Amino acid sequence: MRRTLHDLATLAARIGVGGIFFANGWHKLEVGLTATGTQFATQGAPAPGAWGGGHHAHRADRRALLVAGLFTAPLGLVLFAETLAVFFVARPLNPIDTNLIVVLGAAAVLLAVTAPGASRSTTWW
Repeated sequence: MRRTLHDLATLAARIGVGGIFFANGWHKLEVGLTATGTQFATQGAPAPGAWGGGHHAHRADRRALLVAGLFTAPLGLVLFAETLAVFFVARPLNPIDTNLIVVLGAAAVLLAVTAPGASRSTTWW
């Protein structure tokens, strides 16, 4: 029973965190590369065009894999690294967004350690 609850909690966290990252990435794809670069410039990021391009290159696909429960541990580490970069390089202007970055970073580490939840067959590969 305890393992089942653990799996369900991990599954809920994976879908919730992956869903938030996915929605954010999808939004950036919709607004386009120029608008994303402009947003990063507003936040004070160095080389905002490069940051925008990098985000477009991997945003939606990695998040979809996380929601699906594929490559959860390595993606959790990648997302944690991304949240660290955003926190230290281009900290959001809104304090609520800063809090969200911290929570998502912590959740990404949790997912990297606990793997995908009920579908444990895709831990590191």
